[in-house]
Amino acid sequence: MNRPVTYRCDNSGNQGAMRFLCQSIALFLLILFLCSRSAPLLATEPKETPKLTGEKISVAKQVATVAELKPVVGTYYIATQNWRNDIRSDVVYMQSPQPGIRVPAGTTIAVWRFVKASENRKLADVPNLRGEKVEDALQLLDKLGLKPFEADDADGTIEVLDQYPEPDTKVFVGTSIYFTIRK
Repeated sequence: MNRPVTYRCDNSGNQGAMRFLCQSIALFLLILFLCSRSAPLLATEPKETPKLTGEKISVAKQVATVAELKPVVGTYYIATQNWRNDIRSDVVYMQSPQPGIRVPAGTTIAVWRFVKASENRKLADVPNLRGEKVEDALQLLDKLGLKPFEADDADGTIEVLDQYPEPDTKVFVGTSIYFTIRK
């Protein structure tokens, strides 16, 4: 025979469960608070720049992104007489910052691919951009036919701190110039 199921209607059995629920919520809120306080510290922890030279550009971009860096790709033209048949335009041959440098997460890392310059491509001297306002640096590069790397949305009045290639280096018109700015 089946017996009817009965339920207790008082709260005496729920006090332990209620206390457990309140403690769990308090613990969860404490953990959430501690994580939110430490997140900015973790976000600014320096990252070591990986070695990207020799990698395919697609792989280098992935490696940089996993390392919490912002990869940008540029072009460096090579004179016909210096060109070798084993140079591939889909491979990274130069990078800045160099491998092993500690930088804040989110830092831009520039990589260059080599491209064979045509016989009639002109040369330009890389100007010294250090100390120049970003807006002025961009205008100067444009005037010389040199290409800045994809720039962050920086205020044009911010000044350039460093650059690559170095000033007075002879490069072919169209070569990508990387510079860092004061933030």
